[in-house]
Amino acid sequence: YWDQGCSEAWSELKLLACLQLRSAIFNPDEPSFLCCDASKVAAAYSFFQIDPDGTIRDIQTNSQLLSPAEFRKPSVAREASALGYSLKQCEHLILASKASVTILSDCSALQYISRQKSHHSKYFELAIGIAKHKNLEVLYLPGKFLFRVDAATRQFQQVFLKNPNKLSEKFSRLVYPMDPNLKNKIMKLNNEELIQFMM
Repeated sequence: YWDQGCSEAWSELKLLACLQLRSAIFNPDEPSFLCCDASKVAAAYSFFQIDPDGTIRDIQTNSQLLSPAEFRKPSVAREASALGYSLKQCEHLILASKASVTILSDCSALQYISRQKSHHSKYFELAIGIAKHKNLEVLYLPGKFLFRVDAATRQFQQVFLKNPNKLSEKFSRLVYPMDPNLKNKIMKLNNEELIQFMM
């Protein structure tokens, strides 16, 4: 019995193949990087490692919408919240790491936390949380170079996905750049051809 849900799931499976996402296994002996950012409506992070040939291996990535109260806060406060969110989500990886973990940031969030920790318990707790990880380092990067997470924070703003195949409403929010020729090829594959392609 093939209904609309099955059709959506099949299209989503093929779209995932187009995205060429690969799960990487965390190596605690190698240096790691944590990149985080916030837009007006969302926060996102990416925890990754880099192979000797320069290939980036994504270990863990996620994004979430900010609360309505956080929408109205200044950008540095939203960035501080994004930093706290990313540290909380990746704490098990940071604690397991035997090498350095570098936070890629424009540092404005850290300055804000440093100024506010004496006045707000939330930022005091966040400052303690950052200080307790002895293997954390911070590398300054201008905001425009945080493109790995910048795209994820803006996926909720004016997103349009042009696709003739039916996708579920939740999945259609995923928007990543992809080769249109590869997308068209994969969307035309049947079950056996898709298995062969992915193997």
